[in-house]
Amino acid sequence: DGRSVIRASALSGRVASLDGQIHLKMRCITNLSEGVVIDADLDGRSLNGGGSLAITGLRSQVLPALGLIGHSDDVLQAAMDLDVDITTFGLERFQARFNARSSRIRAGRAKRRVTAEDISISGRAEWNRRKVDIALLDLQSASPAMKWSGSFSWTKDRPMAHPPIQISLKGANLEIPSIRDSLLKLFGGQPVVERVLDIVREGKVPAVTLEVSAPDWQELKGMKHLRAACYLTGGRIKVPNDLFDLKHVSGHVTITGGRLAAHGISARQGNAVASQGELTMGLYDGSRVFSLDTLIDADVGELPGLLINLVRNQEILSHLQRLP
Repeated sequence: DGRSVIRASALSGRVASLDGQIHLKMRCITNLSEGVVIDADLDGRSLNGGGSLAITGLRSQVLPALGLIGHSDDVLQAAMDLDVDITTFGLERFQARFNARSSRIRAGRAKRRVTAEDISISGRAEWNRRKVDIALLDLQSASPAMKWSGSFSWTKDRPMAHPPIQISLKGANLEIPSIRDSLLKLFGGQPVVERVLDIVREGKVPAVTLEVSAPDWQELKGMKHLRAACYLTGGRIKVPNDLFDLKHVSGHVTITGGRLAAHGISARQGNAVASQGELTMGLYDGSRVFSLDTLIDADVGELPGLLINLVRNQEILSHLQRLP
């Protein structure tokens, strides 16, 4: 419509050229930030060079202004300080290192809104006309307490044997109760997320790895390509249909091919103790598979309560019910 999306004021700067080298320094205030400082040196012919960009008080409204998200103030509310160091190789290839800080970020609408506080992000990126690589070196927040690192890669016209979109994330020292509500609010429309969080209710995760690869952005949204692995301690796993409500669960948990599997698990239900357990459960692979293989240390009188929901044979059920 002819209107500028980003407007600058209080503009000051200097451009100098000496022996083919161009030096640019500029300061300004914009409608979407409290201040911008640009400092760059470029070769006048090749455009090889580098520079820095420092933005204070960058508001989240810059995203809809650039067409990256919808024009709605309640989708994302944040103000952050951003520092970027950029190296250019002509107009063909770019490298950058970035750091960002924000005291508070709010995302989502109404009842699905989540808040994170004291957030810091650092990483690096490289891109050209055919490929984008982003390394998330460190992402931390104080509330909810979490720490992540990871990578994102997109390659144009890549063979289907190697999906063009690759995402990998690693988390550390996560507590499920503190992030469960946030995940449900952000991804509540995803059956996969809802089902996993309905099964895994509590616990601490010292380390978790998430990997997703997809041929296009539409396939990425369905999360059917998700692969996850973590170690769970002090957990609670509630098996659907009230088959089991396992507490004090420890063990390795993976999600791949649409199935959840837990290996080497130990757990308690009432006074019964399970160990060396192997659990397999269908999530979104179209199956209703459920398999549990474990050693159980329990009094004879507790066995009917543990087995009654698993056994379908009426004769066996009647014998179980007669146990003292």
